[in-house]
Order: sequence, then C-alpha cells, then structure tokens
Amino acid sequence: MRGFASILFLMMMVGLLVTLALPLEGIQTDRRVNDVLLLRRTEMEKGIDQIVREGLQEGLITQLPSETIRTHINQKIIDYLNAFPAQHDEPIAYEMGFGHLTHQSYLTLLLLPVEKPLTLIQLNQNSHVLVLPVSQTIRYGEYAYTGGEFGTSILSVRMHANEHRTLFVLPSGYRICGMTGKKELPCVAEGE
Repeated sequence: MRGFASILFLMMMVGLLVTLALPLEGIQTDRRVNDVLLLRRTEMEKGIDQIVREGLQEGLITQLPSETIRTHINQKIIDYLNAFPAQHDEPIAYEMGFGHLTHQSYLTLLLLPVEKPLTLIQLNQNSHVLVLPVSQTIRYGEYAYTGGEFGTSILSVRMHANEHRTLFVLPSGYRICGMTGKKELPCVAEGE
C-alpha cells in the first residue's frame, strides 16, 4: 500500500509540474519565435554587408566601371534576398520591396504597404558606387545606398511569424568602402 501511495503521489507531482510547465512552454515558444526573427534579421544584415564588401572589392581589383560594380552588387543583393526565405525551413513570412519613409522612424515601414517591388532598376536608382584611382595599381571604392532623390525610398524586408514582426532595412546613408589590397576600410565621414 505504501508503494502505491508513493507512486500516486509521484504521478500527482508530475501532473502538477506538467500543468505548470504548459504556460511556460507557450512563453518560451513565443520568445523563440521572436529570437528567430531577430536572428534572421541579423543574418540578413551581415549577408548584405558581405555581398557589398566582396562585390566592391572584386570590382576594384578587376577595374570595372562604377556602374558595372553597382549593378553586380545590386543584382547579388536581390538574388540573396529572394533566396533567403527558401534557405530556412521556418514558418516566417517575408515581404520585400521599397517603401516610402514618411517619418524618421523606420518602424513605420512595418505599418505601411510596400510601394514598389524589389527590382534591379529601383535598387540602381537608389544606390551609387564611387571609384577613385589612388595610384596606377590602387583604387578606392564606395558603395552607398542613397534612398533616392530625397533619401526616403527604403529597401525593406518585413518578417513576421505568429504575432511577432521585425524589419530589415537598407537605410538611407548606408555605406561600405574598400580599396584594392585591403579587405576592410572605414568610410571617411562627410566633412573630413
């Protein structure tokens, strides 16, 4: 009888722990969804940085004209963003394109519809590559996302799963600089 009471007590304790763990499991799942969204956004940011850095370096080394470098980089960005959802087996919805920034906060792009689809023409209109010869063998280059004439056309990728949302943007003023022979080079601030 004593063994039966111990087993019954143990089963009641396990049942109580399972009951208490269910809401906690929901919270942990909720946090995991949010964490995955933030992880994907960070992964996207690093991927774009790498594409721009490598494309700029490759263009400088092969001495391509600035327009050709810009087009190559922008096509790789579009290919990367279009392929990104298929690389992850997760129930995350991605909506990408260009939005118009009406307020100073990029988060307003989460609320507004995408105005233009993600196209090479639009990305080329909103970005610029500058190439300057430093010497016969050394070239300096800079890729900049300008956001168009008024700096308000923003490339954005909205990501959402369940009720969680996050936003990747290529902000107006985004720049990456490089020079032949150097993997990374800080951009010179305006006015310096």
